[in-house]
Amino acid sequence: MSKSLLVAACAGALTVTGLSAVANYQSRQTAAEPVQIISSKPLVEHYSVNEQQCHNQVKTRQKAVKDQDQVAGTALGAVVGGLLGSQVGNGDGKKLATVAGAIAGGYTGKQTQKQMQQQDVEQYSEQVCQTVPRQKEKVVGYEVRFLHDGKLMTVKRDQAPKEPLYWNDGQLISKPSPTTPNE
Repeated sequence: MSKSLLVAACAGALTVTGLSAVANYQSRQTAAEPVQIISSKPLVEHYSVNEQQCHNQVKTRQKAVKDQDQVAGTALGAVVGGLLGSQVGNGDGKKLATVAGAIAGGYTGKQTQKQMQQQDVEQYSEQVCQTVPRQKEKVVGYEVRFLHDGKLMTVKRDQAPKEPLYWNDGQLISKPSPTTPNE
């Protein structure tokens, strides 16, 4: 056998041995081991948002007054008071009673109209709004507890776990990647 053929054969054997070792190492690294899930708890974030809440509220207000000076009440009261006063006495007494009745009736008529105007109210509906905080929550992940090699371990995941789960190279995964069998 020639020297170069011997060197080539040794180099080929070393290459095959090295590649076999690398493949064996990689297959051990990617071999996923099943785990037993103990619990899965949602991780919840609480936050507050402001919302506008509106409702109709019935209110009462005094109606607009058309006769601010109560002229109608004063005039009507004076006429009625004058008529009643004219029924009292004779001569100058009758005139005095008529004038006194008109004055008293005018005053009473004015006060009566004023009181009626103050009691004349109307109801209306008004929309009342206010900003109120409202508590909300959202799931931001899941805390998964599982057994691996007899140890209780905990990891955080974005999604709820579904059986089966595997431990692979320091990570919890849903399904193992396919490995090629060693020859």
